Amino acid sequence: MRQPVKGFVEIKSEKDKVKKRLDEIRKQNAPMQRRLDEVTKKVRELEDSTRELMQKGNDVLKKAKSKSEQIEKKGDKIEELQGELKDLKDEEKKRQKRMSDVERAIQGYQNELDNLPDPADLQPRIDEINTQARQKNREVMTIQNQARGARDEADHLKAQVSR
Repeated sequence: MRQPVKGFVEIKSEKDKVKKRLDEIRKQNAPMQRRLDEVTKKVRELEDSTRELMQKGNDVLKKAKSKSEQIEKKGDKIEELQGELKDLKDEEKKRQKRMSDVERAIQGYQNELDNLPDPADLQPRIDEINTQARQKNREVMTIQNQARGARDEADHLKAQVSR
């Protein structure tokens, strides 16, 4: 029975050697492990920072897109307002032309009025024309009476001839 114990002791001795060697390797690798842990930690920090920066970048892009859309809408509104302004300017030009035409017409009428003879100079001429018109009316009435008399006489003569 001693052999199993001997095998156990050998295995235990071997195990202790392996454990001792493992401890030595761990001691040797401890600076590298610390460095690896530091690098791993730094990588995680950089990954977190990268994610955060990516998120911020995405946020900035969204804001930029939103601002771009707002600018585009304002640009469209500006174009619309510029069109309305042009229409209003065109209407104002037409109104100004009409006003100018009316002012020229008024000035023409004023010139005509300014060039009319003095009413005091016209009154004798108006009185003369009225006198001539009354005379012509009397002449027309006389001729109409003579024509009526001639018709009556012609009717009377026709009646005598028919009898």
